[in-house]
Amino acid sequence: RRMHKDVTVKTWKEGSLLYKQYDTPAGPLRAVVECNAYWTHGDDIPLGTDWTANFKKAWIEDEKDLECMKYLFIPWEPSPDEFKSLKENFTRIKNFADQYRLPVSTPGGMGLTLGLQLFLPEKLCLKVIENPAIVHEFLEMEHQCNRKVIELAGNFGVDIIQRNGFYETCDFYSPKMLEEFLEKRISDEVALTHQAGMKMMYTAHTGIMPMLDYLNRLNIDCIFGIDIAFPGVDLNKIKVKLFDKKSLFIGPSSTHHLWNPDPQVTRNAVRTVYETFGKRGIILGPCVSMHSIMPWENLLAMIDEWKIINGLS
Repeated sequence: RRMHKDVTVKTWKEGSLLYKQYDTPAGPLRAVVECNAYWTHGDDIPLGTDWTANFKKAWIEDEKDLECMKYLFIPWEPSPDEFKSLKENFTRIKNFADQYRLPVSTPGGMGLTLGLQLFLPEKLCLKVIENPAIVHEFLEMEHQCNRKVIELAGNFGVDIIQRNGFYETCDFYSPKMLEEFLEKRISDEVALTHQAGMKMMYTAHTGIMPMLDYLNRLNIDCIFGIDIAFPGVDLNKIKVKLFDKKSLFIGPSSTHHLWNPDPQVTRNAVRTVYETFGKRGIILGPCVSMHSIMPWENLLAMIDEWKIINGLS
């Protein structure tokens, strides 16, 4: 996305409160956060952050805020010089990836995940019921930017579009809501991705069991990050509903397995994945992440168990 050329930005502090304001042709757009030990962004307030509990004023509260936000979400049409620079950067990345026979991926949209960060979680969950029009308008704004990202990525020769659906699940919405707000837009983004010869990987972590039929209809190629140990998760049902059409980037749960002090717990999780799904169509990895505060032995155990199962050790 690109900001309008007439947009200016400023930040300031008043006591423990941090303010950031974009002055746009439609008026000021402001967010306010509590700057305490839990705030991880220093003297800045990003447009997208998971630290929503610190917000005292969300970026988007009403239609006026959304009109201002549109000046920050203009689909990017790179100038010839920008396109040349981007192409040079991509070529360096592609050459590096080719040395190791790796695909190149790029983020390609966040939808309601970004919406949750800009509206704030509780307020967005109410907006989809009380004011669905503003949610549709926000999603359409972001969708048009996503289309441009996909177009550029396809022109360069990117292999995978990463669509972030982390907060687009039944943790927050009913399956019918997901269909209403997302299905047509995501399907369009997938079609553009495939037209350019790329694959789409979609993040879905928790709250997915009620939405399996909806996920199955989306023509995405791979689902990343399903928490295999989350309460209510039925891996056999996931296999029946999704695995005939989609690959899975899946593995030990960040929350339930990779924190455990016993590496055998991680090994057992790896075995559960392969015993359920087999070896074809599976990419093994932490779901959804591995951090330095987790036991390093668990990452080594995951890799070692993968080697044993696949006859590499």
